[in-house]
Parts: sequence; C-alpha cells; structure tokens
Amino acid sequence: MSALVPTGPVVLLIDADNLSAPEMVAQALRHLTQLAGPVAIRRAYGSAENLKGLAGVLREFAFHLCVNLPLAKNTTDMALAVDAMDLCARYAPGV
Repeated sequence: MSALVPTGPVVLLIDADNLSAPEMVAQALRHLTQLAGPVAIRRAYGSAENLKGLAGVLREFAFHLCVNLPLAKNTTDMALAVDAMDLCARYAPGV
C-alpha cells in the first residue's frame, strides 16, 4: 500500500456510539499513521457510557473526548458531522 501525501493535518474522528472494541481504535490509528503520517487531530464522539468503555485506549492515544447527551437518535452523528465540516473549513485536512 502506498503512502498518501496529505496537504493538511491528518484527522481521525471516531463515533464511539458504534464501536465497542478498543483494539479497533488502536488498529485504525496505526493504519492511518502508516498510510498518511502522524495524526494531528484525534477526537472520539459518544455518550459518556460508550466513551467510558473505550477510556483506556482513548487516553493512551490522547483523544479529545466529545461527550454528547443522548437527547435524540443521531446526536453523536450530527456532532461528528458538524465538527468534520468545521475542520475541513479551517484546516483543509489531508486525510
């Protein structure tokens, strides 16, 4: 697999409400780092309960936690999408 050459910071946003395996976070981060270089922005989105289940790996890899109240079905999805658009507008992420 050939490496990508990003034009901006490499970003990893995780929807923790749809993830229950901590090893998947570490695997995704390692794969993205190998593919595109150091990941400059790391964020995990989800309810406090779901983020708690991933706390060890998120702390190990210095993820910023974005806790959402489960007020409606897609609150985490919407928060992640809004932040993704904001990051694109601000930094033009490479990956």
